Amino acid sequence: MSKRFARNAKVDLVIIDYLQLIGDTSKSSLANRQLEIAKVSRSLKQLGRELECPIIALSQLNRNVEKREDKTPLISDLRESGAIEQDADRVVFLHRDDYYKNKKDNSSNTSSQDQNQPSLTNVIVAKNRHGATRKIQLLFVPEYNRFIYERTKPSKDFN
Repeated sequence: MSKRFARNAKVDLVIIDYLQLIGDTSKSSLANRQLEIAKVSRSLKQLGRELECPIIALSQLNRNVEKREDKTPLISDLRESGAIEQDADRVVFLHRDDYYKNKKDNSSNTSSQDQNQPSLTNVIVAKNRHGATRKIQLLFVPEYNRFIYERTKPSKDFN
């Protein structure tokens, strides 16, 4: 479909929401599903080259992050395939410590007012094939569903 569209108009950006919904979503074996996601990942990489435009593919994380004390996502947390990491030029995560804190505190009746307070969000560039990895802090304002960047001291690369 995107190739047909690209014949008639210049495509500047493709966004996939989300990667694991492409292809056969039936309950196939884990090994088959990993192979299928790997095929989709490679196809998207090739499509980006053909269309000469960036492709942003959103992906779910597996449940391993929920089991750890430190909830900061790792590349190994990408769901269903190491091929996503392999094929991606960049892997970027959004992470809010408050999300997990509020989730935990929800059982102890955290008010909805507390959950609507602005909170820090880390943009984690975990892989960058052509540059540095880093963390960038944003302020998330739930009331407006908006992220605000305020330039402060640069954050250190975390390699």
